[in-house]
Amino acid sequence: MLLGFVAPLELGNESQTTDGNKMVYVGWYVGSVIGALLMLVAMTAMRHDERKHVGRFGWIVVILVCPPVGFLLYLIFAGRKISAEHELRGIVKMPPCPSVEVHDQCGLSNIGIRRGLASATPGNCVKLLAKPEEMYQHLFELIDSATESLYVLSFIMADDDLGHKIMDKLAAKARAGVDVKLLVDGVGAFLMPDEMLDTVRDAGGEAMTFKPVSRLSRFAYLNFRNHRKLVIADGKRAFVGGANLVQYEITDQPDEDTWVDLCVAITGPAACQVEAVFRSDWRFVNRDHSLDEADLQKEIPCCGVFQPKSCDSKQTESSDGNTEPCERIDGKSGDCDSQKDGSEHQGGSTANAEHDGASRVQVIPIGADGPGEVMEDLLITAIQRATKRVWIVTPYFIPSSIAMRSLEMACRREIDVRIMFPNVSDMMPADYARFEYSRDLHEAGARVLRYRDGVVHTKAVLVDDEVAFIGSANFDMRSFFLNYEMMLAIHDPRVLHELGDWYTAMEAQCDDRQEPDSLRRRFFSTAARIFGSEL
Repeated sequence: MLLGFVAPLELGNESQTTDGNKMVYVGWYVGSVIGALLMLVAMTAMRHDERKHVGRFGWIVVILVCPPVGFLLYLIFAGRKISAEHELRGIVKMPPCPSVEVHDQCGLSNIGIRRGLASATPGNCVKLLAKPEEMYQHLFELIDSATESLYVLSFIMADDDLGHKIMDKLAAKARAGVDVKLLVDGVGAFLMPDEMLDTVRDAGGEAMTFKPVSRLSRFAYLNFRNHRKLVIADGKRAFVGGANLVQYEITDQPDEDTWVDLCVAITGPAACQVEAVFRSDWRFVNRDHSLDEADLQKEIPCCGVFQPKSCDSKQTESSDGNTEPCERIDGKSGDCDSQKDGSEHQGGSTANAEHDGASRVQVIPIGADGPGEVMEDLLITAIQRATKRVWIVTPYFIPSSIAMRSLEMACRREIDVRIMFPNVSDMMPADYARFEYSRDLHEAGARVLRYRDGVVHTKAVLVDDEVAFIGSANFDMRSFFLNYEMMLAIHDPRVLHELGDWYTAMEAQCDDRQEPDSLRRRFFSTAARIFGSEL
C-alpha cells in the first residue's frame, strides 16, 4: 500500500524534473535567438557608420555575455566616441603666424582651416629622412643643439641601446639647465622599466607616461593611445614622423631586421606649432597649468629659416620699390616668396632647385585634441581632387568605407593609385584584414605593392604635385578615429619630388601580384575585418 503511494510520487517528481529541463532548454534557446538578433542589429549599425563605433570588439563581447543588458548599454553609450576625460581636452590651440593670410592658402589647407586647424605656415625648411642612420644622426644632432627647451614624445621606447643613449642625453641636457620633458605612451612603452624615466627625473628633467596602465588593466585601455612621435628643440627645430624611438627603427648600424620608416626634420614656424601639440599632451597628462592658454596662443615669432625684417609682410620694399630678400636666422639671404605653386613643377623639372625655406607646412593633430575625423576628411578630399596620382605607403591598410570608395572611384577615373604595405607586418590580424581591400583595389586598377624585404613602417600619402601627408597615422580606422596622431601636410615641389623618388625606388623591392586566395585567408580576413577599427 505504501509502495503503491510512493511510486506515483516518484513519477510525479520525474515529470516535474523533465518539465523543468524543458523550460531550461526553451529559455536557453530563446535567449540564444535574442542574443543573435541583438548581435546582428548591433553589428549592422556598426558597419553602417564605423566612425561611431570604435571600440567594436568591446561591445561585441558585452552583448555576447549578456545580450539584453549589453544591447541596452550599447544603445545608450555606443554613440560616444570618446570618454569625458578626453572629450574635455578641446582642439589644440596653435600659435598663429602673423604673416599668413587665409587667402594665401591652397584648397586643401583652407578645408583644414574651416575644420579648425591652423593655417599652413610658409618659410619652413623640410628635410626628408628615409634611412635609419640619417634619422639616428639627425635625432642626436637635434638633441645636442637644444639650449632652452627639449621636448620628446614617443609611442614606443624600449630597454635597448638607443633608449639608454637618449635617456643619458636628456639627463645631460637637464643638468645643463635645459627644460627637458619626456612623454611616452602607457601601452606602447609598457615594457620599458621605470628606472629609465628616473634617469631623466634624477637629473632635474621631467618624464611622464601618457595614460599609464597596470598589467591587469592593459587591454582595457587600448583605445585613445598617444601614437605620436616627435622631438622639438627650442621651439624652432622638430623631428617628426612614423619612427618610434627604438633601435629596430632608428640606428646607425641598420641590418636586415631594421624597419623601413620615414621622418622629416623641420626648421621654421611649423616646429613652433608642433611644440604646441606636445604642450597640449603634457598638460593633459600632468595637469600642468604653468603652460597656460596665453602661452599656447602666443604668436609665432618671425622665426624659422626666413626671418622677415618686418612681420607685417613677407617681404620688405626698398626705397626704389624693389623687393628685398629676407634675413635668415643663419645669417644668409633668401627670398621669402620662393615657395611656388606646385603646378609650375610638373614632373619635377625644377624640383631640385635650391629653395630652402620654401616649404609650406600645415600641422594636423588627430584625435580628441583635433577636429573630428579631420584626417579622413583631408585624405578623401585630396583623393577626390587628384588628377594624376595617389600614392600611399602604410604598414596597415584598413580604410574606412568612404575612403575605400574614394580610392575605387579614383581608379575608375584612371588616376595612378598605388598602395604599398609590407608583405608581412608585425600585426598578423591586420595583414588578414587588408586582404579584401587590396583585392578589390587591385581589380579596380590600382597597383598593390607588397614590400618583400622586411617591415615597411612608413606612413605617407602623395597626391599629384600638390601635397604630401607624412607623420604617425596609418591608413586605417584606428589612426583615423581612435589614436592620438600627428600628420604634416607639406606643400613643396622639392619635397614631393624626393618622396616620389623614394617611393619609386621602393617599388623595385615589392611584389605587385595579388596575394594568393584561399579559403583559410578568406575566413581570417572576414573575421579580422569585423574588428577592423580595433587593429
